[in-house]
Amino acid sequence: MLRFWAQDEHGNELFSDTREYGFNFVDPKGNEPAMVDSTSGRGYEVVLEPEVTRRESFAFPRPEGSRRLELKATLTYIFFVPPPPDAMNRMQQDIIARIQTAKTPEEKDRILNEEIPARMRSMNILATTYPPVVMASVTKALEIGRR
Repeated sequence: MLRFWAQDEHGNELFSDTREYGFNFVDPKGNEPAMVDSTSGRGYEVVLEPEVTRRESFAFPRPEGSRRLELKATLTYIFFVPPPPDAMNRMQQDIIARIQTAKTPEEKDRILNEEIPARMRSMNILATTYPPVVMASVTKALEIGRR
């Protein structure tokens, strides 16, 4: 995620905006995020390509009374963001439905004894990589002339 903000000479934040990069998956009903086994496509995709320069623009009104501005930007890499509660509930309901509709005891056992523990292990591994890592930060001071 790229965060850009402007502060006046007193440290007051005058403007802030973000840009998110990455992608996620949707299920056939369009719900995002989707579980791996029900993925039908991508929900959004704004990917930073290696060795490619990307330019972002941010516009905000010129502040009245400020003679100096600090423009700041931070690029943060977020390894894992837990799904929102409604998505977690949807995922849990999907697993329950799959267990209930399993055609054989072997299929039910595979879901309960292999698939669910493997997902829990991977979620725990992903959760340990949090918090986000700041990849780059920059600050630029501007002197504003009188109008």
